[in-house]
Amino acid sequence: MPLNPSSKKKRRRKSLNRKPVSSSSGAPDEVRVRAKPLVGMNARFARKLEQCSSVTPNRRYSRALEESYDYWRLGRLERAWARPSITTLSGFLASEAEKTLARVAPETRILSPAMQRAAFLSVAPDQIKSPRNWYSAVAQAWSLTHHYHLRDSEDAHLQTSNTAIFEQWSIAYRALARQEHLLTEAEVAGFLAKALADGDWVPEKSVLPWGFSKANPLSPAEAAVIESLQKDHLVSTAPQPARAAPSRTPRSLTFEQPEDELRAIALWARARLEQSKEPLAVGIAFPNLTARRQRIERSFLNLLYPDHPPSPDEPRVFDLAGGTPLLRLSACECAIGLLRFLYLGISIEDFERLLESPLLKLGIGPGLAEDLRRKLPSSVRAIDFDIASNGALPQHFRRFAQPTRRRRSLSTWLAEFRKALTAAAWPRADELDSATFQHASELSQLAGQLIQASRFTAHMRVEQALEELIQAAGERHHEVRRASAPIRVLDLEEVVGLRFTHLWVAGMRNADWPPATNANPYVPRQLQRRANVPGVTPEGRLSRAKFITDALSFAAREVIISHARFDKDEQHGPSALLPESIETQPTHFIPRRFRSLLGVSHPYAPTTAVRLKSITDNAGPPCDVSERGGTANLIRNHSNCSFRSFAVHRLGIDKPHQPTDLPDMRALGVATHRALELAYRELPDQASLKNHQHLDELARRTARQAVESELPDAPDSMCRSQQDILTKLVSAWFQCDLERPDYVDVHTEQALEMEIEALPFRLKIDRFDRDLETGKWVITDYKSSPPSPSALRDQAPLHEPQLLLYAEAMRQGMRRRVVSLAFGAIGDAQEVGYRHCSADKRFRRQESDRLLDAEVLKRGRYRVRSLIRSFLKGQAKVSPRRNACEGCHLHSLCRIESVRRL
Repeated sequence: MPLNPSSKKKRRRKSLNRKPVSSSSGAPDEVRVRAKPLVGMNARFARKLEQCSSVTPNRRYSRALEESYDYWRLGRLERAWARPSITTLSGFLASEAEKTLARVAPETRILSPAMQRAAFLSVAPDQIKSPRNWYSAVAQAWSLTHHYHLRDSEDAHLQTSNTAIFEQWSIAYRALARQEHLLTEAEVAGFLAKALADGDWVPEKSVLPWGFSKANPLSPAEAAVIESLQKDHLVSTAPQPARAAPSRTPRSLTFEQPEDELRAIALWARARLEQSKEPLAVGIAFPNLTARRQRIERSFLNLLYPDHPPSPDEPRVFDLAGGTPLLRLSACECAIGLLRFLYLGISIEDFERLLESPLLKLGIGPGLAEDLRRKLPSSVRAIDFDIASNGALPQHFRRFAQPTRRRRSLSTWLAEFRKALTAAAWPRADELDSATFQHASELSQLAGQLIQASRFTAHMRVEQALEELIQAAGERHHEVRRASAPIRVLDLEEVVGLRFTHLWVAGMRNADWPPATNANPYVPRQLQRRANVPGVTPEGRLSRAKFITDALSFAAREVIISHARFDKDEQHGPSALLPESIETQPTHFIPRRFRSLLGVSHPYAPTTAVRLKSITDNAGPPCDVSERGGTANLIRNHSNCSFRSFAVHRLGIDKPHQPTDLPDMRALGVATHRALELAYRELPDQASLKNHQHLDELARRTARQAVESELPDAPDSMCRSQQDILTKLVSAWFQCDLERPDYVDVHTEQALEMEIEALPFRLKIDRFDRDLETGKWVITDYKSSPPSPSALRDQAPLHEPQLLLYAEAMRQGMRRRVVSLAFGAIGDAQEVGYRHCSADKRFRRQESDRLLDAEVLKRGRYRVRSLIRSFLKGQAKVSPRRNACEGCHLHSLCRIESVRRL
């Protein structure tokens, strides 16, 4: 008896979709809802995939197309089928170029990324001191010049120092490429277009482009190849399924912090899994997913797997796009740590972690005795450990631990590293799960590519070879390959062309969407604008962002858009490109039993209401003797906000230094102080200044010495510019001192120590000299920014306490009571001079600022002592002065927002 078609359909659905099973805690750790494909598939489209070579913009689209094809064939209950050829366009062009080169030019080879990096660095111009740090931008510039045809001889006026360096780089590399018969991936499209025109290349199958749109456009070089194939009727058009109906009006949500937003998303996705019996494709999209990847994964693991985290071999219910640097993966970190221990040195704590690693078999005891820890230095090498432990290092490691200064090729050192890892049984096969195996395999593949690239590198020491491996591992990202999951977390720019059952677009802040422009510094911006390079112009970014935003309404039937109002203490608004939506509360999408988790940081935190006792927390313990000591910054910080002085000078929470390639303003200020110090060492009084015959030469010489000593790592162009600036500034200061009345005994950068209220201070006076007419000692505090005329007034906060402290130090240490206070402007050569001197009319600029020195010092001494007593008592009240919060680095600890709400 034939089956009823409807019953057949039901049986098939039952075999494909299994009811989700939840644990007693309501966690979807056992949910087995199948993942629905992201691409609409039908018989005609599937046959096209089997007959053609399908090309996509990136790996994410290739994977989506493969999964959709497999799901469609599985739905037809076909156990075996033809495997379609689906790859990225760049991968397709590279493979076709290799086949063509094997026939027409067998001596030419296409460089792998590692080989290209080594070849580029081998011809780096001498002007670049650290070419490895600049390589990624240079490689992108090389790709742009070939994909967008950016070479134009008529634009010589657009040359800058960066573009000139890149031009030298390109000339040197082209010469190397001709000599060695090399071809980079950026040149593959142009090579194939020419080979197709000459009849040297014809693809075996027709090409089927899929996924290309305004969100993922073809470059001109790639478009030229596709157009040439179209003329020869070698390009097929993908049958497009009926366009999905637009979604209902999107719902918009607003959260306080990104963590609140992530918790709501995870609970919403968890509820969708538990409520659905059908295949799901839950999409969660973020602008700039890479910056949020760690926080997203941590939040999703906590809320989707509250009982226990999934094992590495267990399929996850969510798939997180993007990769992780190899250096941050456990297996690779373990291997690099062992090599560091053998050749460079690691901390004792890292060494103990190596001993406990299940991926290594070192033959050393798992613990270090206290006496051995005292013998070992802070950075432990294998040779140090062997000596301190009386030969505890196994014999098969000692030959790797012998220090050597020999220079060998990179391939030789990499082979040595492989032997060292093999001796440690890394990665122990009996301890490997699927993810760890993939991590270890990726590091081994990277080492193999570096071996091929060693032909372009000079011989080096073992430390340099290990640094090459470490840097390459830090730049290489790896994404663990797992089975498809019903929850897909991906970048917002990858949503176009895909279909979801539910879609949540998060992080739609005005700071992230539309994204900022990103022009390459090695190619003239005007050329990039003219070639319509994506991401160069604000107009292009805005147009592409509008296209992606409009496509969201066709990506799913349910679309939710959200953003966070704050990111820590930084306030944000919604993106101006958001479509018309309905403002909704987060609880509308979250089941009642999960709503208590929205406001807590972890699902195990208590959620019952607790009556809290209000306390006043405005002070800490009194300052201990061991904590006593400070500079003028202590007085300034305590005057502006006592909480800041407590956090910085008691708790030691200093402002983190932001590493930069160029000197910051502090370094430039130190160079200015140094130039004036060197100049006035030779000019101890005004008479020597008047009688000096070569003041201009003195200014140039001291400026050059200051730049050489204080800015040793600055680029040559910046050093020359800074020397000119300092020369003009020192010369202008000479002219200012020539206009003063006679003075003697010039002292610069004088270090002094003193105590106020039993609190020791370490000071360095910028300059002081004695006026012969009045007998006063004029104390000058250099200021790069324009000094305020009200800095010494009684009612003003002590923004500039240095002068008062300098005067007190001279009174205590030098017994010099009669002083005159002055600011010295050194920020601009045209504005150099004395400002706001408190008593001397010859230096005064504003009549309203006349104030007797004795009165200024008397009031200032009282204010300084009062602030110090408050600091010693532990005062830490959050009560900042006006504008004191600008530039503060303590916003994550400070309670200023709570104070303002009150």
